[in-house]
Amino acid sequence: MPEAGYWAYRGYQVALVVTVVIAATIAVMGFRRRAERRAAALASLMASCGLWSLLYALEMPLPGSPAKLLISRLEYFGIVAAPLAWLVTALEFAGKSWITRRRLAYLSIMPLVTLCMVWTNDLHHWFWTTTGLALSGPFWLLATTYGPAFCFHTAYSYALMLAGSYFLLLAYRRTWQLYRRQARALLLGMLAPWCGNVIFLTGLNPLGKLDLTPLAFLGTGLALGWSVFGQHLLDLAPIARDVVFTNLSDQVFVIELSDLKSRFVSTTSHEFRTPLSAILSSAELLERHGARWEEDRRLRHLHQIEAAARHMAQLLEDVLTIGRAEAGQLVCHPTALDLGSFCRDLVDEMGRITLPGQTIALSERDLPVPAWLDEKLLREILTNLLSNAIKYSPAGQPIALTAVRCGPDVVLSVTDQGIGIPLADQARLYEAFHRAANVGTIPGTGLGLAVLKKAVDTHGGRIECESAPGQGTIFTVTLRAAQPAGQPEPCDA
Repeated sequence: MPEAGYWAYRGYQVALVVTVVIAATIAVMGFRRRAERRAAALASLMASCGLWSLLYALEMPLPGSPAKLLISRLEYFGIVAAPLAWLVTALEFAGKSWITRRRLAYLSIMPLVTLCMVWTNDLHHWFWTTTGLALSGPFWLLATTYGPAFCFHTAYSYALMLAGSYFLLLAYRRTWQLYRRQARALLLGMLAPWCGNVIFLTGLNPLGKLDLTPLAFLGTGLALGWSVFGQHLLDLAPIARDVVFTNLSDQVFVIELSDLKSRFVSTTSHEFRTPLSAILSSAELLERHGARWEEDRRLRHLHQIEAAARHMAQLLEDVLTIGRAEAGQLVCHPTALDLGSFCRDLVDEMGRITLPGQTIALSERDLPVPAWLDEKLLREILTNLLSNAIKYSPAGQPIALTAVRCGPDVVLSVTDQGIGIPLADQARLYEAFHRAANVGTIPGTGLGLAVLKKAVDTHGGRIECESAPGQGTIFTVTLRAAQPAGQPEPCDA
């Protein structure tokens, strides 16, 4: 045969090896996170594709029809599993909870019947009516004619793949751009072997009897590999995003007024991955094993869910605060407030998230009683300042909150001994999504100080920052606390 054709077949073998390696890598990653249903489904899909490709690579150079026929029969363990695994994977990533163990058992009946037909074909010839060898390039390949059982198997497999593609297309249409990439990768990943199989079965293959389906799994592996490693396919499913955003359409509408939405999605998506993965993982573990676990272990997972939910709620509140401010919907409603009591309660609350050895010292002096402040805006201001001080200070370093009266105003300052802020970054300190150059791997979104500035501005106050790298930071906020004109005196109970 021509040298170019010879190397085409050798290249096919190399591509099969690469396919097996990629499929095995993704399958192992999914198996390690098998407590999550979508990860287990993806692991099953890639394991079945990898098994099919591996066995076909072993079949090609084997001499003799009996050996090839044996390997071909073994291939059908992967062949019948792949379409069903694709359906389950598509449903999981589309957020459909339709698959139960009973339904999965029903859907597995036809694949099991197919395996029985394959392994007993010598008795009835309903799957392959004839088997033999045909020369294709440098290889003698198995040549078969198909019987009625093969036709039923093919129709059923295509029906499963069509159903999975349909549900994934629905998810693609209703999900955000970030998750459309995941859905698109899944669809393209399965389109490749589907096309390869059609070309093989219709006899349009330019390489003769060589089955292109296992080779097409290279496209599947590359698409899903990009999705897993580049788009964090296993970290966040579209359904998890729906849980967070479904009921926020009215509030998120204000974010549509600018490019804040797209910046929010691209910058904070990783901030949702960790807590959402923790919630989904803990919830599934509790569902499966909670009845057998001791109370302490169940409570630990419940606390993980609670902490993750609080983190996401605060992140969403930060984004919505900025959105309302940009749309002119963030307003200040001062009410009579016991500022000293408010600060003490907040210090107690924030003390629960300090690092080991960290303490928050509160100093009050000559505070007005009452102070006329917007409690919600004040909470946004102090919560962001204290959480930043905790996050960017090493364990064991003290944090100080000071509240004093200054004429008609109150001055609130938070002092830490943390990493400090470089001078070059201080000019962009209150810009949404901007983070200082020295934060390293410390997690964050760059939203906290932007929210703080919006809240201070809405309250008619001012904010100052003194900081240097390695020397800590002092934020000072000044707010008008005198009773507004025309505001009625508070009534004592």
